[in-house]
Amino acid sequence: MAEQVRRRVLVVGGGVAGVAAAASLAQAGVPAVLLERSRRLGGRAASGPLPGFGEVDLGFHVLMRTCRAARALLRLLGAEGDVRFQSRLEVPIWRAGRVHWVKSYPLFHLTPFFFRFGHLPARERLALLRLLRGLAHVPEASAADWLRSLKIPSRAVNLLLRPLLLSALNGELEGVSAHYAAMVIRRVLLSPRGGALGFFQVPMSRIWEPVSYTHLTLPTN
Repeated sequence: MAEQVRRRVLVVGGGVAGVAAAASLAQAGVPAVLLERSRRLGGRAASGPLPGFGEVDLGFHVLMRTCRAARALLRLLGAEGDVRFQSRLEVPIWRAGRVHWVKSYPLFHLTPFFFRFGHLPARERLALLRLLRGLAHVPEASAADWLRSLKIPSRAVNLLLRPLLLSALNGELEGVSAHYAAMVIRRVLLSPRGGALGFFQVPMSRIWEPVSYTHLTLPTN
C-alpha cells in the first residue's frame, strides 16, 4: 500500500485574515505554515513598543458584540476573555470642550440620541435616518461614496460615522467597502445589544501569541 502523503498548506500573510486561516486549518487537523515578513502577527491589528509608554496598539481597535467571526477566532486562540464588552452601546463624543453621549437605552435604543445629542443640529441628526433607506440597497462602492450618495451631512460623517467605521474596519471611508460599512451601521442602528463595543484589555500583539509561525523577511529594494 502506498504511503499516505501528508500535505501542508502555506498561508502567506500574518494579518488577522492569515491568522484566522491558519488557525482554522490547524483546528481541522491540516498542518499549516504561516509566513509573515514583519516581526509581529496581526497586520494593522498589532502593537509595538513606544518609548516611555511601554507596548501600545498601532491603532484604536474595537469589536462589536455581533462580530461573530472575530469572536470565534478569539475563542479559538483562547483570547476571548481579553475583550471586555459593554452591556449596551455607550460612546462619549468630545467637541469644543463639551461631551455628549451616543447611548443605547432599553426599549428605545438610539431614539433619545436623536433628541439629545448636542454636537449636531436636529436636522443633521434626522438626516442620519437616511441610513435606514440606504441599508436596503448598498452599492458596490466605497463607504465614502455611499454616504455621499445618501446625502449624509459631512459634519455627521466626520463626527460620528468616520470614528465608528475607522475603529471597526481599520480603514478610512475612501478605502473600505460600502458593504462592510453598512454591516457595521446596521448592527449599531438595529441591534440594541449587538452594537455594544468590546475593548481589548491587553496589547493587540499578545492576542496572536498562541499562533506559532515561520518568520519570513522579504527584500525591501
